[in-house]
Amino acid sequence: MIHSPLGTNLDLRGPMRKLHRLPLARSGGERVAEIMFDSARGTGKTVGDAATLVRWCLKYPGSRFLVARMARESLRTTWEVTFQQLVLPSFGIDPSEVERKSASQYVIRESLIQLRGLDDPQKARSFECNGAFFIEGNEIPEATYEDLVGAQRWAPGMPAHFSFIECNPESPHHWLHKRFGMYKGCGDVWGPGRIRMQPKHKHNPAYWDIENNCWTSLGEEYIHKLRTGMSGVRYQRLFKGDWVQAEGAIFDNWEEQKHVLDAGCEKSKGSWYVVPTTEGAFEPIELLWFAAGQDWGYQSPGVVSVWGFDKDLKSYMVEEVYQSGRDHDWWADEIEKLHKKYELWRVVSDPEDAAGMGKVNSRLAARDGRRLLMKANKSSARTGKTKWNQIMHMHTLLEGNPRAFMLRNARNHPVDPELSKVPGCTMEEVPGYAWKPPVREEDAFTDQPIKRNDHGIEAMMYLHWAIHLKDLRPPPEAKVSRAGTMGALLGYDKVVAENIDKENLF
Repeated sequence: MIHSPLGTNLDLRGPMRKLHRLPLARSGGERVAEIMFDSARGTGKTVGDAATLVRWCLKYPGSRFLVARMARESLRTTWEVTFQQLVLPSFGIDPSEVERKSASQYVIRESLIQLRGLDDPQKARSFECNGAFFIEGNEIPEATYEDLVGAQRWAPGMPAHFSFIECNPESPHHWLHKRFGMYKGCGDVWGPGRIRMQPKHKHNPAYWDIENNCWTSLGEEYIHKLRTGMSGVRYQRLFKGDWVQAEGAIFDNWEEQKHVLDAGCEKSKGSWYVVPTTEGAFEPIELLWFAAGQDWGYQSPGVVSVWGFDKDLKSYMVEEVYQSGRDHDWWADEIEKLHKKYELWRVVSDPEDAAGMGKVNSRLAARDGRRLLMKANKSSARTGKTKWNQIMHMHTLLEGNPRAFMLRNARNHPVDPELSKVPGCTMEEVPGYAWKPPVREEDAFTDQPIKRNDHGIEAMMYLHWAIHLKDLRPPPEAKVSRAGTMGALLGYDKVVAENIDKENLF
């Protein structure tokens, strides 16, 4: 607890109590340079970091600190209000008497606090400081954050240079969640030079009576409001403090523990099997045939995902190439390797890159003599009808007792370094794949997806939609269904050799 004879007592608990020591500590053998507090709303993060900032100003005269948020006005109406009305008085400091060199600066015992909006990051970069506080860090692009790290070079004052981030949880594939180590919202994470902590509602003394071990009346009211006033993703993020997929998520039925298998794809005695990494987790699953989906890309990543199919036509993504900056020849080589390994029946490809398809088909053919790459059906794409149907079909395959799965380590290469700030494989795309939000808040979400970070999803949907339309049928030798199964009812047991109609040939 911080005691002041001239002001109130400020009770700091949990991570907020430890914060003042963290930049001077070591983690993973390195001096701590980055700290993040991510948690539900109302856990006391703002009071904790503002109080610690004043404490450093008093202890290390001559220091300089940057406090930044994406928009300066948002900083003024949130963090600065708490700083002036609660934190400064708790140290016996009258806000009206604090030296102000400008409306955005506070001077406390020769230490300078500079408030900045990052809508003009150049101004923030020019401010040399000991430490930077990023408020609502989830709003800030990673590139802007990294640019400002270079400004932490002020020598006088505090003997440390660091970044501190406070935020509420976002998508599980947000750059902050990746940078500080992805985890399930329990315990602290100490990595090389980085510390991540998650304050709880009980760390806020306004809401939790630590002596009587119960909620205060204000706490009861606040917790009740959060529980009853929020639902879905907002409830999980802002009340529970979990990093979960986006509001308006398209595949809202996606569950990693259900749809992602810890398994490998192995060949034994001429047959392929999905084999669990942990012995006995499930019985090996025999795969009868393989096909692939493809989405071309150069600046954006290109993707080829290989899917194996069992006798019930359930699909398993067993291998994936997910790379940017690769030309047609490189992709032709990769597809040839996959074709030799799995004897792909077809590759359903985005037809917009006719040159790429031509390059591959001039080199490779399916075992029935037809061209290996076939065109994905994108008819009515301008009206969105085909896209909507593809999405709904894939959603159905993931629903309930799923019919589509991914192997966790399907990507057959290290993550593309150019993709460090975005998803690096199809599995990472799924939680963030979302509907376009409404123009007005009171309107419903649109029926069109946001066209961003969807390259693996596109490849996946091209393939499964072709099978659904029967543009792509299983190879003649594949006995793909049993009597009474959905596959039999849909007619997949009546396999024919003619599996591609003329309009889908390249």
